[in-house]
Amino acid sequence: MKPFLLMAGDNHYPEGGTSDWIGCYETMEEAQSKITTIKNVQVIKGNEVVNYYYEIGTRTCDWYEIEDLRDWTDKP
Repeated sequence: MKPFLLMAGDNHYPEGGTSDWIGCYETMEEAQSKITTIKNVQVIKGNEVVNYYYEIGTRTCDWYEIEDLRDWTDKP
């Protein structure tokens, strides 16, 4: 079983169903290795604004989360 589910999406909110599911991985490190963090710095009215977004393969996302499915399935 590959218990680490990588989910990601846009607009800071999850979609319904499974459309945000990217894949399952054997380890947390393997799932994390699929994510590249991009730092975006803008100057707005003299203030520096820093935002982050994420690339997973060819997909650009606003958020991601990695869940250990055993936390959901192995409960007594």
